[in-house]
Amino acid sequence: MSQLKFRVVTGTLSMVIVAMLGWTMQERSLRSAVKKDLDKERLRTESLTAENLGVEKERDRARKQAEHLNAQYVRLTGELQSATEKMETDAGRLRQLRSEVSARSKEYNSLQSSHEQLQHQYDAIASERSRLERMDEQLHAEIFSLRTDNTNLRQELDASKRYRYDSPMIRATRGANNKLVVKASRAKKLLSTISLTNQVDDLKIVVVDPGGTTMTEREGLASSRVLSKGKDVQVVEIAFIPKRKLQPGLYQIEVVSGEVHIASLQVPLQ
Repeated sequence: MSQLKFRVVTGTLSMVIVAMLGWTMQERSLRSAVKKDLDKERLRTESLTAENLGVEKERDRARKQAEHLNAQYVRLTGELQSATEKMETDAGRLRQLRSEVSARSKEYNSLQSSHEQLQHQYDAIASERSRLERMDEQLHAEIFSLRTDNTNLRQELDASKRYRYDSPMIRATRGANNKLVVKASRAKKLLSTISLTNQVDDLKIVVVDPGGTTMTEREGLASSRVLSKGKDVQVVEIAFIPKRKLQPGLYQIEVVSGEVHIASLQVPLQ
């Protein structure tokens, strides 16, 4: 009985010892696992702590950046407000300037229209002035011509008073007997006699052909001689002897004394 009891106690102790050994080993295993888990958790905690510190730093940097951006926003908002107010002021000034430009433009257009009207008036006045100046020049020329003609007429009148002559006739002749001819090809002499009521010593004879050209000494010889001389009258013979055959047409002989025109004689030849 006692042996059985011993065996029971021994078996029980063995079982207890085995259980205790199992529990010890399990405890050790659990402790090792817990330690590993604690180490992992510590590492994870340290990592989270480091991450948290980084996040805090990043959050602090973000906060500072946000504060900086907020300050910039406030500054830019103020600048924008100032720029908006300035823009509104400039817009008002621009509207005022546009209104002034519009008024000045209307004034300019009015002045331009007035200038064009004045320019037309000036051009018309200038044209009229030019026309009047031309008329004045023409009138001066006419007055000068009339004065010249008047002077010539006065000279001719004076000459007619001083050198009155009987209506002379000029004739074309040929031969020694001065036979009258009418054909130019047969004429050898143009002859006329003038009775003057005053003494003339410097008569000049100018012969003009049908073409209006004054004939020179190479084309003929003009001469004058006194046939008779009385107290109040002298008779002068005027002659022109051509050196070549005359052409048909009207010949004109001018008799002058100095600057005084005495007579104009004409003879037509066939």
